[in-house]
Amino acid sequence: KKSVSLAMCKKALNEIWHLNRVHVSKEMSLAYRILKKYYGNLKIFGYKTGKKCEGWVIPPSWEVKTGTLKDPKGKVIADWNKNKLSLWSYSPSFKGKISLKKLRNKILSNPKKPNATTFHFRNQYNFWKKEWGFSLPYKIHKKLKKGKYSVNINTSFSSGKLEMAEDVHKGKSDDSFLFVGHFDHPQMCLDGLVGCLAGHELIRKLRKKKTRLTYRMLSTVEIIGSVFYTQYH
Repeated sequence: KKSVSLAMCKKALNEIWHLNRVHVSKEMSLAYRILKKYYGNLKIFGYKTGKKCEGWVIPPSWEVKTGTLKDPKGKVIADWNKNKLSLWSYSPSFKGKISLKKLRNKILSNPKKPNATTFHFRNQYNFWKKEWGFSLPYKIHKKLKKGKYSVNINTSFSSGKLEMAEDVHKGKSDDSFLFVGHFDHPQMCLDGLVGCLAGHELIRKLRKKKTRLTYRMLSTVEIIGSVFYTQYH
């Protein structure tokens, strides 16, 4: 039974991890539907773009067609389609050439982790600030040469819905023990997705038992999803 459960979790993980799991996007909605394919009892619900709660606002849906950065010789040094962390989330469209001096302000990297692509997430919370940029491993960033760099970012914004998924095992009491996991963070597993799968697997196993408390697993967007859940649920 353990091997079957583990195999199912791995299969779900392989289908979901690479998707564009930002706050609101078509692939984020798809990810929840894939999750429901494996855990059929969960309920998916959400809140529309523009809805407010405790100072937080649901952002629009962000879709990406292209997000590339080329060096002066035409070599691609960042490509969203290959690495979804390379383009800052919620970057607006921009196409043109930019000097290295100006480009430096549009690059995020971490000297302490020279091989890592740092996740730039703040634009999702401040979506009204239209700011584009790229995340590069520091080992690449530090070797950039002077010249004109080509930027090609093609994105779109539209009304959407910030969704979440709740899985419930009903006990004798309505008092609940709530587990929460961050289902967002594109192309990442450890900060959220693995925990979400573990939580839903727990509810699946508890469903076979009679318990005094009710147990709930919520897969949602970090911070803002929890705020809306606690307000309306």
